[in-house]
Amino acid sequence: MRNLFSSQCRALGTSIATLALLCAAFDIQAETRVTYKSAAAGTAYYLMGVELSDAIREGTDEAIILTLEESQGSIQNVMEVSARQGNYVFTSPAVLIEQAMAGEGRLQNIRTLVFRRSEACFRCPR
Repeated sequence: MRNLFSSQCRALGTSIATLALLCAAFDIQAETRVTYKSAAAGTAYYLMGVELSDAIREGTDEAIILTLEESQGSIQNVMEVSARQGNYVFTSPAVLIEQAMAGEGRLQNIRTLVFRRSEACFRCPR
């Protein structure tokens, strides 16, 4: 139970840090849209995403709109990087990011596509 709580705290911290850096990176002159790929609906992570979306919208006077999408899993999140347009934020275990960058494991066929357009990757400490 302790490891689950620790994992959730790390994921929350990483999500908040990622979104805070995105907010700081944008010149907020007009509405900015960010897609946040969260967990399956009804889970604690998804509910955290709902709260995060509301907080960012309110905290930026609607200058940043965080659109929450349900995720089917971390592998799907990583694979969608190459197909996404605009600002896309997701969570994934560090090992999947490493596999995608190295072209290994289940992500071996997408090495040339994934992360070509990626601008940042924030790793959770292990």
